[in-house]
Amino acid sequence: MLLSATVATASDWRPVIAPLTIGGHYYEPASAASNHQAIQLSKSQTALLRFTVRRGENSRWDAKEGSAVDRAELTGWAQPNPLGKDVWISYAQRILPGEPVTSRWCVIGQMHATTQAGDRGSSPPFALQLLPGDVFMISTRYVAAARHTVNPDETIRYSGAIERDRWYRHVFRLRFGYKGDAILQWWRDGVLMLDLTDFSMGYNDPEGPYWQFGIYRNTSPEDLTIEYRDVEVSQTSLAHRIAPPLSKETASDLKLMR
Repeated sequence: MLLSATVATASDWRPVIAPLTIGGHYYEPASAASNHQAIQLSKSQTALLRFTVRRGENSRWDAKEGSAVDRAELTGWAQPNPLGKDVWISYAQRILPGEPVTSRWCVIGQMHATTQAGDRGSSPPFALQLLPGDVFMISTRYVAAARHTVNPDETIRYSGAIERDRWYRHVFRLRFGYKGDAILQWWRDGVLMLDLTDFSMGYNDPEGPYWQFGIYRNTSPEDLTIEYRDVEVSQTSLAHRIAPPLSKETASDLKLMR
């Protein structure tokens, strides 16, 4: 089901430069300190966030490592999800009009692994990407070994064109497991798009992954802006979000922490 195409005006946005809570979940901004437009929150529209990346603008973590990436994300690192149990994610997303995407990879939502000592920093075990030609792609990775020193290969689970300036409603049911016991279900606008079981997804870590969303890409010349609204993450079912969009009365509580 499509959501309203109402656009917040320039004066309606406030920068997100400090942690905030969304639906009771804690998130920290990861973006360039010099760009206060990297992550913004609408003053008038409930639970509406806007992310913008520009070439060469990355977080302090990326700068410390010398990574050639552009990043504007909110990270929920403090609340990892357990392996072997369901985690549900629900949100609406719109990619604003702009220059064509040229990125080799561009993550617009991910379950980020909670790494442990001795592991190599690896690509996310569950990633949502926007690729050239406005292609939306879902990929997974897994490692069964308790320690891993190489970045595992990705498996593409879905790839298809999407439209810009259109709200898409997404609901995911995920269960991470590296022993062939994973689950991945995805509904878009109320339609079941993926229904996968008995495969491997995730890393053999003491703690499972956490939700991180926004834009994270290899550095690219074009600006890119994406909006998220009504973000929910839950270890109980969000199946009731599959058909209808959230109303103003039920939208997740979103609060700046300072």
